[in-house]
Amino acid sequence: MKTEQSSPKRTLSGSREPISLAGTLDALPDDLELTTGGFAALIGTTANHITDRARTGVLRPSGRNRLPVVENVRLYCDELRAAAGRHGAGKRHPGKERLVEAQARLAELKLAATEGRLLDAVEVERQWSDALRRVRAELLAVPSRFAARVGLSAVDAAALDAEIRAALESLADDPVDPTEKRRRAIMELVG
Repeated sequence: MKTEQSSPKRTLSGSREPISLAGTLDALPDDLELTTGGFAALIGTTANHITDRARTGVLRPSGRNRLPVVENVRLYCDELRAAAGRHGAGKRHPGKERLVEAQARLAELKLAATEGRLLDAVEVERQWSDALRRVRAELLAVPSRFAARVGLSAVDAAALDAEIRAALESLADDPVDPTEKRRRAIMELVG
């Protein structure tokens, strides 16, 4: 005797024909209705959630505590797709984007530090300050050394000293913000 293997069939109350649970939504009769609890079990949520969706107009009950299955499954899926669109990849989240960018930047900095490509800003500033102090001291010593070497008069040595000091003052009066100067110096060093 041959037994026929088929998907399990269930008869839902109120319907005349057995319905295959393996079938598609289109295979269901248009007039098939379930209670709010039955629809919730079908969807995999709670009856309260379904009642809330019906109250907000997402789902359309046919009467008290009754929902046409085919229509409301489609409506519920439409709501899920819309929610996925609001919260999915199509929607930009500036706060989340900033967090991801900051995390990426932090990872880059950690990698640069690990590889020895990251310089300590305080140390770079200290070394630059030391170097510029030495340059200033050497430039201020030029008039007296030059005067002694070539036999300049005191007036000529004073004029040369005044010009060098004016040049140094002009450089010191640079309107660039010190923080910006520091950033530029660091960027020049690290390339």
